[in-house]
Amino acid sequence: MVCFSVLLHLFWSPCVAASSIIRGVAPDEQHLYQPIEGSGGKWHCLNDSSIVLDFDQINDDYCDCPDGSDERGTSACGAQSRFYCQNEGFAPRYVMGYKVNDGLCDCCDCSDEYLHSKFAQSASCNALAADFDGLLKEELGMFEAGQRLFREMITNHQINGVKDRASMERTADQLSKELVALEKKIEEHNLLLQDVIEAYNNKLLDENPIMQEYNQLNMDYVLDTIKESFIKIQGISNAYKELNDIMSALVQDYNPRLNDRVVNSNVKKYLDYFEQVEDRNFNPQLDEVQRDQLVNYFGVEFPEIFAERSSDLVAKDIIGKYYVARAMVITKFETQDSILESIKHISDILQDIVANYNVNYQDLAVKAAGAKYKEFLEQYQDSLKPLVMPEEMDQELIHIGKFVVKHAENVGNDRNEVGNGFWDALANIREMVFHSPDSSILKEQIEALGTTLDNFKDKEAAVRENLTHIQQTLAYHSEGTSSALKEQLSAILNQLEDFCITDRIDEYLYRICLNPQGGTILQAQESNNKVVLIGTFEDFDLDKDHAVEIYLNRLRTFYSENDLIEHLKNDAQDGNGEQLLIGNLPDMNNGLLVDFTNGEKCWNGPKRSAQVFIRCGNEYKITSVHEPTKCNYFFEVTAPLGCNLGFVYKPPSWKSMKPGLN
Repeated sequence: MVCFSVLLHLFWSPCVAASSIIRGVAPDEQHLYQPIEGSGGKWHCLNDSSIVLDFDQINDDYCDCPDGSDERGTSACGAQSRFYCQNEGFAPRYVMGYKVNDGLCDCCDCSDEYLHSKFAQSASCNALAADFDGLLKEELGMFEAGQRLFREMITNHQINGVKDRASMERTADQLSKELVALEKKIEEHNLLLQDVIEAYNNKLLDENPIMQEYNQLNMDYVLDTIKESFIKIQGISNAYKELNDIMSALVQDYNPRLNDRVVNSNVKKYLDYFEQVEDRNFNPQLDEVQRDQLVNYFGVEFPEIFAERSSDLVAKDIIGKYYVARAMVITKFETQDSILESIKHISDILQDIVANYNVNYQDLAVKAAGAKYKEFLEQYQDSLKPLVMPEEMDQELIHIGKFVVKHAENVGNDRNEVGNGFWDALANIREMVFHSPDSSILKEQIEALGTTLDNFKDKEAAVRENLTHIQQTLAYHSEGTSSALKEQLSAILNQLEDFCITDRIDEYLYRICLNPQGGTILQAQESNNKVVLIGTFEDFDLDKDHAVEIYLNRLRTFYSENDLIEHLKNDAQDGNGEQLLIGNLPDMNNGLLVDFTNGEKCWNGPKRSAQVFIRCGNEYKITSVHEPTKCNYFFEVTAPLGCNLGFVYKPPSWKSMKPGLN
C-alpha cells in the first residue's frame, strides 16, 4: 500500500510511520504504539498480544482489536475505543470512539473532527476554562459562606467535641515521648538480659550440664497448653453433664401412659445408649483434679527433681511418673472425642423430641426438657468443637521424655548408692559447683533484670493504652470526621426548636421543621387551604455517596444551557463509566439526609414519608421536591448544616489552583 505525504494523510492514512504521533492516543500512552522489536513493523493489540497486526493497520478505519486499541483515532471500533482530546488550556479527556468524525466537536479543540472541523465549531477551550473558573468561584464561594455559618452555629450553641483539646494534645505529646523512652529502655534491658542468659548458660554448660539442658525445655508452653486445653475439655464435660441431666429428668418425670410415640421411642433409645456408655466417666470435677495434678507435676515437682534435685524418688520412679503424666495429657485429648460423640447422640434424641412430640398431650416434663435444651444450645453452640493436641505440644513432650530418661539416674535418690555413676564419685564437687557464686550471681542478675523488664513492659502497656485512648478521643472529635459531625449535628438539631424552612414549589407551600422533638414536614395548597402532614422527624444520617450523586446531577441541570459540563465529562477507559473532571467539589457536602415517617395516609395508598437531603449553602431554601415512589417524597434543601467542615478543595490534575478559590 502506497503512503501519501500530504499532511492530512499523515494521521488519516492507514500507513503511519513508527515515529509519528498516533492520533487519538494520550501522550503518556504513545510508547504503547511502537512496532514490536525485531518484528519487521508488527504491533499487537494492547489487551490481547496474540492478535498481531501490521503497524500500518493502526487507525486504518477497520476494527481489528476486540478492545478497540488499534482504532483510537477513528470511529471504527465504536464504544470499544476512546479518543483522547488534548484540549490545550482546558480539561484533556477521553470521548467514545463513535463520536469521532460525527460532525460535532466533542473535544473543545475539535481534534475529534479532523474531517469536518470547519463545519463543527464548539465552545473554545479558553472560553470553557473561563466558565469553569466562574463555576469554581460560585460553588466555593457558596461553600465558604455556608461553612462559616455552620461554624458560627457550633460556637453559638456552645457545642464542643472535646473539652480543652489543646491540653489533651499536650498530654498525648508527653505520653508519646514517654513511650519512646520506655521502648528504648525495654530494648536495652532485653539485650542486656540476653547477654546475661547467654553467660549463665555457658557457665552451666561447664558446671552443670543437666541444668543447662533443663533450661532449654519449654516448660512454660507445656504448662500453658495444659491449663488452656483442660479448661476447654472441662467445658465439654460440663456440657455432657448438663445434657445428660436434661434427659435424665425427662426420663424420670415424663408420662409414658400418654403414648406419645416420639417421646417413648426416644426415651428407649436413650436408656439403651446409656447402658452401653455408663462406664464412661465424663466428669468435669475429675478434669479439674487431673488438671491441678498435671500443673503441680510440671510446674512444681519436675523443677524440684531436675533443677533443685530435691526428690526422694529413684530413677525408675522418676521415669515412670513422667510417662504417667504424659499419658494423662494424651488420654484427655483422646477421650474428649468420646464425650462429643455422646453429646451428639443425646442431642439428636432431644432434637427429635422437641421437634416432633405431640403438643396436644401437654406433657410438662417434655416442655421443660425442650426449654432447657434451647438454653443448652444457646450456651454451648460455639464451644462444642473437637480439640486436637498441638503438634508442638506432642514434640515437646517427646523432648522432655528423652531428657527424663537421659538424666533420671543422675538426679534420682538411688544415685547415693555405691557405684551409681559419675555424679556419686563427685558428689561434693557437684555441690560446690552447683552453688558456685558465679552461677548464683548470674542467676540473681537474670531474675532482677527480668523483674525490671516486666515493670517496664507493664508501664509501657499502661502508657500505650492511655495514649491510644486520648488519640482515639481526639480523632473521634476531629473536625470533619463523620463521628464528630454527627455529634455536632445531633446537638444543633436538638436545639433548633421552632426553626423551620418554608418555600413554595409550584402550587404547593412546604414547611420543613428539622427539630428531632416534634419536627414535621407540612404541605399546604392555597386553592383549598388544605394542609397535609407528610411526615414527622425519624432520624438522620450522613450518606456521602448519595450526596455526590445529587451534587453532580445538580451541576448537570444548573449548567445545562452551556457546554461546560458536557466538556468536563470523561469517558473512562477502565470501564468505570463517565466521570466529571472537577476535582473533589462534590465532597463539599457532608451527606446530611433526614428521614421523616408516619405522615398522613395517601388516598388508596401508604402513609406519607420523606427524605430531606441538605446540600451545603449559605441560605436556608427548599430547592426541589419530587415523588420517587407513591407517597414517598424527596426534598433537596440548601443550608449551612449540609457543609463538610473538613473540606479542602483539590482541583483536577489539569487545573492549577487559582488565588481566591480555596
